[in-house]
Amino acid sequence: QRNAIVVLGAGTQTIAATGGVEPGLTSYARLVEAATLQRDCRRTGGDCKILLTGGDPARTGVSEAEVCRKALLALGLDGNEVLIEPYSTSTWQHARFTSDVLQHFAADHVVLVSSGVHLRRSQLYFAHFGIDATQVRAEYLGAQTCLVPRPHNFRLTDEALHEYLDIARYHLRLATGEIAPPRARRTVEYAQRAATRNGAAARS
Repeated sequence: QRNAIVVLGAGTQTIAATGGVEPGLTSYARLVEAATLQRDCRRTGGDCKILLTGGDPARTGVSEAEVCRKALLALGLDGNEVLIEPYSTSTWQHARFTSDVLQHFAADHVVLVSSGVHLRRSQLYFAHFGIDATQVRAEYLGAQTCLVPRPHNFRLTDEALHEYLDIARYHLRLATGEIAPPRARRTVEYAQRAATRNGAAARS
């Protein structure tokens, strides 16, 4: 009955000709996926909110979340259905700050939308902060078979190494006590809140 579609920020781009700020290269696929999920969710009659997360690491003067929110509104989405978390500047902060927002929203179901290559680490971080999320990929990146090196494959290798190294770094930080142990999952807590909410509605 109460669903949160969390979309992770993917950077922004300042347009030289106009000075405007637009979603980054991989952001649009995430936004399209989120809008599609939200449409399907609404058809079930549930409460469906999109939560955009991302601050301003590029120092453009506007947060990724706000830039992406404008893009979704331009697609015709209702502003009341699009929430933002405009302060995080890394995947770790996405999970940390978003967990606080989700605690207040008390979603029964959380969907995590990001690039396919990014989802494993993202879900690991969200689980650390007690968020039991369903992964949904936006764009999918696959290697191109070729006898000569291709720039596309170099890019994929770079992204894959970045993900694996950050996952290893997370486990090292956890093992050395640099970060606190993972929080308990909130799935049961969400279900209990939903039951209480539905019971109150029935009594009224």
